[in-house]
Amino acid sequence: SSDFFWPVDNEIEVDELIVDSTYGDPLRTRQFTQELADQRLVEAVGRSFQCQSPTAIIGHNGRLQNAIPQIRDFLYWPLIASPKAFPLLTVYRKYGHSIPEMLRSDAKEALSLLRERRPCMAFVTLPERRHLPWVDRMRKVVLSAYLSKPEDPLTLYENGDCCIALTDHADFAGTINYIRATGARKVWTDPRSGNAEALANAVKVQLGIEAAVIPALSSLS
Repeated sequence: SSDFFWPVDNEIEVDELIVDSTYGDPLRTRQFTQELADQRLVEAVGRSFQCQSPTAIIGHNGRLQNAIPQIRDFLYWPLIASPKAFPLLTVYRKYGHSIPEMLRSDAKEALSLLRERRPCMAFVTLPERRHLPWVDRMRKVVLSAYLSKPEDPLTLYENGDCCIALTDHADFAGTINYIRATGARKVWTDPRSGNAEALANAVKVQLGIEAAVIPALSSLS
């Protein structure tokens, strides 16, 4: 199992479970609600609108598209999507998500908006960010899964940019609860992300379940 939130509607029931270790460290426990994270996003975008500052929302695909409905009250500015974010908008609309029309960032009209630094909002994937120089001229709101402050999802920088811990992944406590709900009698933790060893130890101590880190395999390297 990977990239699951907690709580989930229907837990799988298994004898053995391989589990993602993104938040395997017991210290990686959120002390804020998802509602607060959504609120911080709305507040950050609201500040940009008050200053009439062109703004780039930056994050991985999936997190970007899920953030769009949260800021629907501010989507009357011209909207731009980077080349890797743009194709997914159609997919999300197809499956019932409320996604407004956007300009692809390399389209003529979008380039004009960006060149003249007119108020607009751009949605940019994290891998593209360093390859699109016009992003540097915008106020940046980064959507990250990283918890820099367990008590607050917002990190605000002096230049007006900010980072918001807006993740759709269970934290440490949610991961433990998920493992318990599956009824697994043996748990393997994935070493490719997070802290697999700490998670395996916690499963053994807190749940009394046999647990170990997946051995390194040359075929997965």
